[in-house]
Amino acid sequence: MGIGTKIRHLRKKLSFNQSQFAALLGISQGTLSDIENEKYTPSFETLVSLNQQIGIDFNWMLGNNPSEDITVKDLDGYEDRITSKFLEFLTNEALHLSHETERSVTPKEISLILRRYFSTLFPTVEVDADELIWLTKYRSLTPKDKKEVDAIIDLKYTMNFQV
Repeated sequence: MGIGTKIRHLRKKLSFNQSQFAALLGISQGTLSDIENEKYTPSFETLVSLNQQIGIDFNWMLGNNPSEDITVKDLDGYEDRITSKFLEFLTNEALHLSHETERSVTPKEISLILRRYFSTLFPTVEVDADELIWLTKYRSLTPKDKKEVDAIIDLKYTMNFQV
């Protein structure tokens, strides 16, 4: 089993999607996909991140372990390590803001820090009120009507980007 396949196996065993796992490792989702598909060898920094963030043994990653499969026992404590990293991030951000503003951090500021943290793990698309209305209308269309709308959008998109 190659290292990319091992990393995919590990990610799935931990119930992460690619975006979440990539954010945890500090790499892009595309890079993680390439690693998992054995198109790209992970950098030393990525391997160190796997070791530090989750506690995965280098011997297992590099194939020096007689057992090819990682066991749940090997993953004991990863949740505590991730929680610890999260609390460390939150504490550092709050202390930085408190020091910067020379006052206590408000609950609203903590909420913004949390939103920024989770937005890296779970990226979302923000829409305004008008876009939300159009999305709601689109969702209520029949599959046939959706295909027609998609075709019109594709045509307009293509025409806007022609040279």
